[in-house]
Amino acid sequence: MTDPYGAGDGERRPSLTYRLVVTVLTLGAVLAAMWVIEILDTAVLDHRLEGGGIHPRRLDGIDGILWAPILHGGFTHLLSNTVPFAVLGLLVMGHGRTTWWKVTCLVTFAGGGLVWLLGGAG
Repeated sequence: MTDPYGAGDGERRPSLTYRLVVTVLTLGAVLAAMWVIEILDTAVLDHRLEGGGIHPRRLDGIDGILWAPILHGGFTHLLSNTVPFAVLGLLVMGHGRTTWWKVTCLVTFAGGGLVWLLGGAG
């Protein structure tokens, strides 16, 4: 079985403290980016970025699948996503950063694709 943190045969595995710090910093950076984007969208851009989200069953809204994870419909929406993202991200990151990126991309594209395909008109 391969080590999710890159230690191969004869290599020293990073300490638990190091892995925890990398995990917290990675998740913290992603969450901080989401909050900064929402603050700028609210305070400076008058919520114009929200229009870049998913628009179900419209070709001009399919690119919103890519942007949806970082765009939120206000601070209540962002706050309701912050805790689950942090907790689930921490659990998945325990299997390694590569696994976390794969799961994040899968959830983004599968979930966003289903919203685009099945979502109602907003």
